[in-house]
Amino acid sequence: MTSIVETPPHMSSYDTTLLLQAQHWLQMGLGVALGTVVQTWGSSPRPVGSMIVIGSHGLSMGSVSGGCIEESLLEYAQSCMANGDDQPRALTYGISLEDAQRRGLPCGGQLHVLLEPCLQLPNVSQLLDSLDQGKRILRRVHTAHAGWHCEEASSNAPSVRWDGGVRIFV
Repeated sequence: MTSIVETPPHMSSYDTTLLLQAQHWLQMGLGVALGTVVQTWGSSPRPVGSMIVIGSHGLSMGSVSGGCIEESLLEYAQSCMANGDDQPRALTYGISLEDAQRRGLPCGGQLHVLLEPCLQLPNVSQLLDSLDQGKRILRRVHTAHAGWHCEEASSNAPSVRWDGGVRIFV
C-alpha cells in the first residue's frame, strides 16, 4: 500500500518547526516518528495535515487531535520504534461512538492518522530543502518499508483516491 501526503504550498512555520525538530532529534541519534492527520469524518479536533513528531526519548511536539488521542499514539509509536517496526500505517480513531468515547474524542468524529514510526534523516532533510525552495511537495510514503519519495506536486490533486485498489492519501 502506498500513502501520499501532499504538503500545502505555504506550510505554516509551525509545521516547518516540527520537521526541523524531527531533523534535530535524528541528528542526535534518536528514533523519531511522524503522525499526520490524513482524513477526517464528522467533527474532528484538528484538520487534515496536522502533525505530531514523536521522539524515542519520550518527548513530542505538535498535535493531531488536540490531546484526545496523543497519549495512545505516543505509546504506540514508541512501541514501534523500540521493536524496530518501521512500517508506516494508517490508524483510525473514533470508528464508533463507543470507540470515540473510549479514545477520548468528545466530538464524536473520526480521524485517520498516518504514522511513520521510523523517520530517516535523508528524507526529512530532502523535504525541508524542497520546502525551503518554495516547492509544493508530494510525499509518497511506501507502507512496505520506511522512507518516502518527494516530488513536485500539482495543485489539483484529490485528497483521497483509489489507485489500482490501493488507498492513496494526499
